[in-house]
Amino acid sequence: MKSVLFCLLGIALVGTAVAQVVSLGKGCSDADAEKCNLEFLTFGFSSKLPDTASKLADYCKKRTKALQCALNFTDKCLLGLYRGTAFTAINTMREENERRCNSTHEEHAAFLQHSKCLNKAGDSIHKCIVNFKKEFYTTAIKAERKNRIRYGCCDYTKMFHCREKNLRDKCGDAQAILFARNAGEHILGNALKIFCGGFTTESKYCKALPKLPRLPANTKIPKSVLVLLKTFATL
Repeated sequence: MKSVLFCLLGIALVGTAVAQVVSLGKGCSDADAEKCNLEFLTFGFSSKLPDTASKLADYCKKRTKALQCALNFTDKCLLGLYRGTAFTAINTMREENERRCNSTHEEHAAFLQHSKCLNKAGDSIHKCIVNFKKEFYTTAIKAERKNRIRYGCCDYTKMFHCREKNLRDKCGDAQAILFARNAGEHILGNALKIFCGGFTTESKYCKALPKLPRLPANTKIPKSVLVLLKTFATL
């Protein structure tokens, strides 16, 4: 997962300037992806990771089902450049899931060893991600296309720094934090510089961007990162 979400987000960012980067096949809808309930971002759907073998076993069953659903959706529904990257992302996640769910694999033991510490930051990181999804969706809906990459980079790096700070402050275990980073999407922080340049959350460039109008109070924010990125790239 080290570069998977980087590729997905990169294509979404570039997609703001390229037509038909992603579209859906006949008979498909965003709701189909939402039903898969696939969590791309750690603590994206909840504030706790499984911290016992039995909890991890239950988690693995649900995640295996969600991954297969997402693969089926990608195969049936996604068109354009995003399709191949989504396949790569989900298959990489499936491989990671298989390692963690194999009780004889070292990643299984490492996950259980570090999850208790990571869970100390779970509530705060979950809030970071909920806020990110709302802000990123606002960018997709409200930002002018020519400025969407800038806003999107500011949104993502804000979430990344929020996660980093809470891992340091509330977990603090260097080995657990390293496990979280090596496990996946956390590595995006540096990789996004390729697309984002100086547009990071604390930069003068992000601070200078005008505030976007708020979404209506009853707006339903997509849970699925696939749907969020597709919306960002295509509207």
